Amino acid sequence: MVGRLFLSLGVGLVLLLAVVLAFAARGEATPPDLTGHIDIRMPEAVDGPVPAVILMSGCGGLRQIQDDYAAIAVDQGWAAVIVDSFGARGIGRRGALNTVCTALRMRGQDRAQDIFSTIEILREDPRINADTLAMIGWSHGSWAILDAMAIAQFEDTPEGVLDGMQGAFAIYPYCGFLSVVDSHPLGDDIALTILNVGRDRVVNTQACRDLAEARAAEGTPITVIE
Repeated sequence: MVGRLFLSLGVGLVLLLAVVLAFAARGEATPPDLTGHIDIRMPEAVDGPVPAVILMSGCGGLRQIQDDYAAIAVDQGWAAVIVDSFGARGIGRRGALNTVCTALRMRGQDRAQDIFSTIEILREDPRINADTLAMIGWSHGSWAILDAMAIAQFEDTPEGVLDGMQGAFAIYPYCGFLSVVDSHPLGDDIALTILNVGRDRVVNTQACRDLAEARAAEGTPITVIE
């Protein structure tokens, strides 16, 4: 009797975990409308469409570093596209720290949908050369980038969601449990650079080392800096 009970509980937990993981891989059922939550900064005196880089903040929301990187991109002749995933969902700074940074809500796969939506918006903007795109993410934003690259490989994901994306820069990303990239390939179309922090006390650096090694073996062009 007890053995059967434990077996039933075990099977139930496995099924529950499978449902949770399946939901996690898909992300939000209805991604938010990003209208008004994308800040496109253009270089001055440009002649024709320019390449664009998408900037995805960490779990605390937009900070000064996004402005700093955007200024560098614009100075190099690129459009800088800052995505406010938090404002689009009505999440303030305190809410972000309490719920997003603790993985209670809006995980990487949810913000991956923001990347897809942003690319669609850029394709409709005559100022942007959507054939030359890049993306940069910090921590939670890097998680979103990696998951976007993985979700793009799913058979039921619309073809071409990352078309035009040439490179990605993931700064101290999260690569562990509940991330799509932890168990799915990244493809071989986008050059990925991962910047790890050797003594990171927030995320497991070894998990990202292992991930990079596994995905590189599958053919993803990855450079790791630590």
